[in-house]
Amino acid sequence: MDSDGQYDPGQIPELVSPIVQGDCVISVGRNHGWANPMRRIVSETFKKLTKILLDVEYVQTGFKAGTREVLLDTIPENVPGLDIDVRWMNNIVARGYGDKVSDDVEV
Repeated sequence: MDSDGQYDPGQIPELVSPIVQGDCVISVGRNHGWANPMRRIVSETFKKLTKILLDVEYVQTGFKAGTREVLLDTIPENVPGLDIDVRWMNNIVARGYGDKVSDDVEV
């Protein structure tokens, strides 16, 4: 969960529901209803620059949940700052869990 208060902790049950149901091992919450267009522009610019500068495929920050086993297997170590979120999602894909990610949970 991002620390800026963007997501409501009360939505955690919705986020973990696909995991509990066995549909996936990682669940990513999507916030498509941004009221501030500037925030959307900044976010999309960040994603594009991150892909280019870090040479990564998957860029998704924010509200996530996962099984303990997969989290322990994929969370990167010794990564400075905000780069951890991007590196983590790319570890998920690189270690073969990419097809077990649900990224359509609306929050």
